Amino acid sequence: NLYYPFTSLDDWEITNFLLKSRLSMKLINKFLSLRIVKQMTLSFQTAKDLHAWAELLPSGPRWKFEVIPTTHPTKQPIHLYYN
Repeated sequence: NLYYPFTSLDDWEITNFLLKSRLSMKLINKFLSLRIVKQMTLSFQTAKDLHAWAELLPSGPRWKFEVIPTTHPTKQPIHLYYN
């Protein structure tokens, strides 16, 4: 399943929207209690369930850095960040 741990693209889009919306858990629960939303086959029924599923998502790539040597003095070391 391409959208694991979610069941479908629709499930993932709702999840993504809710997580990025910064809605309170109370408002997410209110949204999830709407009749039209209840008709969808979502992987979660409450904001608590939603956040539990979100914890299963892999983290993004980790950033790395290297200190760049310079021929001239600098006030602080120069870091090159990359992933």
